[in-house]
Amino acid sequence: MRMGLRRGTSLLAGAIAALLVVACSGVRPPRARAQPPQVALTDLIPPGLSLVDVRIPERADTPVRLLLSGSGAGPRASAELLVDVLLAPDAAAARRALQDVLRAVQWPPPARPGLGEVGVADEGMAAWVRGPLLLLVRRVAGRHDAAALAERIDGVLRDRGPRTAPRCDACRATLPDVAALPVGGGVRVPRPRAAVALSLFVEGDVTARRLADGDWWLERTGPQPVRVRAVTLDAALRTHETVWPDAGQRRAREGAVR
Repeated sequence: MRMGLRRGTSLLAGAIAALLVVACSGVRPPRARAQPPQVALTDLIPPGLSLVDVRIPERADTPVRLLLSGSGAGPRASAELLVDVLLAPDAAAARRALQDVLRAVQWPPPARPGLGEVGVADEGMAAWVRGPLLLLVRRVAGRHDAAALAERIDGVLRDRGPRTAPRCDACRATLPDVAALPVGGGVRVPRPRAAVALSLFVEGDVTARRLADGDWWLERTGPQPVRVRAVTLDAALRTHETVWPDAGQRRAREGAVR
């Protein structure tokens, strides 16, 4: 791999999410968190690779990140490939996001005819657009060919076409009564069995830490009000959000204070 691309790819590992937010910021976002019905988790994992981890972003206009390995799954497996998936508001926004990504690379990969509706790729990095989807595959270890893997993934997306999936009410996380925790007290928040991944985002006197099994640990650090937002991801790459306290809990607490 060329030295310039190696350097650019390593910089992208920390900058892609911010670039994609900027790229889509000029387009009015949908009212609800966007859901990509035309992609499933299994579409993005080529044969011979295993899913090591899933990173759910805090913002809905930021890509979901898959960490893949060719040496097996499990907590000891090391990520060898990163796959970022962003559902932009529309195809035009996805193309703009792609251009912003390429501007961050010192020597962008060459155009790859046939990869998506527009795409670039070489052995270390691939980025392409298919409809409102922007996808990036980056090699961070091993000898995988990012271009070949991107073509395999895109072929699956193209051949299977739009997908629909049943609702997954069981994918929504259940949050505890955080206000009932004493200062210094903690509680486990389990990942729903039907969900692929869970992330917690907290505000106020509370901390959140992900455990090795995918569950999370919440700990109350002080007496001030707290807010906890749980976002789960299902196998159709749809997100499900739970917030504590919700509107009903806030009204109940306000009534108790009065």
